[in-house]
Amino acid sequence: MADPTPHTVTQLDQSRIFRPEDAPVRKLPNGGQSWDILHGALPTGESVRVHESEQPAGAPPNPAHIIHHSELIAVIEG
Repeated sequence: MADPTPHTVTQLDQSRIFRPEDAPVRKLPNGGQSWDILHGALPTGESVRVHESEQPAGAPPNPAHIIHHSELIAVIEG
């Protein structure tokens, strides 16, 4: 299955700062919001993404989906 969301891929071969406040906001079907902070490729070719998502309390989770990149999930609250 191909990744349905087009992104600009950043080559991650140098240190740099990615500021969450510079990321555009996306509205999610469940009423939440998500910020795509970076989508890049390591020198090894591995695809990496960082995003911040906000899930409204009591809202249904997003539908199950396939992830085509490395992803780390941190739950801040809840």
